[in-house]
Amino acid sequence: NIGIGTPTPSYKLHFKDSSQYDIGFELTGEETFVLTHGTSGLYFKKGATLLAGVDQAHDFVVFDDTGTVYATFDGSTQRLGIGISSPSELLQLDGGDLSLKSNGAIRLENSNDNGNWWIRNGGTSQATLQLGTGDTPGSDIKITVEGDGKVGIGTGNPENELHVVGTGSFDFISSLSKTSINLS
Repeated sequence: NIGIGTPTPSYKLHFKDSSQYDIGFELTGEETFVLTHGTSGLYFKKGATLLAGVDQAHDFVVFDDTGTVYATFDGSTQRLGIGISSPSELLQLDGGDLSLKSNGAIRLENSNDNGNWWIRNGGTSQATLQLGTGDTPGSDIKITVEGDGKVGIGTGNPENELHVVGTGSFDFISSLSKTSINLS
């Protein structure tokens, strides 16, 4: 074991100091990376710019190129924040959109594992919002809203402005001047 600042190293390479110290990694002609250990935690820098770090509270933090926090994993609450330094929810996004590519879906599962909901963009040639149940998104579509305005209930491919598959009943009050209703 090799010790720097300690006569009794406990590790293959053991650094010990009473104040902050930096370990530099430099490749000729490339950027320099620095590992900094101080009283607030252990941080990884590119030159003098903070990139990421772990603090004394076991929080993992990622910084943008100006040193501003843009992602945090709060170790004490097990919360993840993107665009926020102190997330108040299990997953919190702030200041941007969430994008799921390739027909990705959001699954809403319950703790009893006896019925899951999902929501996704199921379109191939246009935006198509789908809401359904089951373990596999796209397998049991309950409601579809296509980009052209067609709405399907019980179908993933509505053919009219409102397309209902299955049995149902309609109770409504109408004050329309035209009273023709065509349900087929």
